Amino acid sequence: MCKTVLATVLVLAAGMLPAAQAPAPVTGVVFEDANGNGHRDVGERGLAGVSVSNQHEVVESGPDGAYRLASPGDGVVFVSVPNDHRAAGPFWKAVPGSGGATVDFALAARPARTTFTFIHASDTHVSKESLGRLQAFRSIAEARRADEMKIAHEEIFGPLLPISATAISTTPSTM
Repeated sequence: MCKTVLATVLVLAAGMLPAAQAPAPVTGVVFEDANGNGHRDVGERGLAGVSVSNQHEVVESGPDGAYRLASPGDGVVFVSVPNDHRAAGPFWKAVPGSGGATVDFALAARPARTTFTFIHASDTHVSKESLGRLQAFRSIAEARRADEMKIAHEEIFGPLLPISATAISTTPSTM
């Protein structure tokens, strides 16, 4: 009898507790930022077919540039910038874990690139022994299309990395 009463009380109590709520979706618009100011102004159209992700799912923006992610994922939403555009502001934005955020992405048109320079800078360990090679890589990187590298660094890394890219992918024979 005592077990039956206790079980009944627990069932009733559980029914009175609020259920865990799923996070709210994240929505927004990817738009053509005609003046490059990072804000959507009157007349700036949405961009269709741009990939937006929360690190758990990837969706494409619709004909009007609108997108909808089911949740905030890990708290970061980002856009994959098309080749014929550049980010006019951050390409990623933090969102609250509860979701429900509206996150817009401003992209400014630019000529599509037919070539690119790849700079690889990963987990560099600077020591007396490696400093000379690291400085040589940096010199090579700075000498090659400095303006494009600056743009690529800002678009790809933005505030994620406090250091500049320092090495160019190359073959061992040129090191």
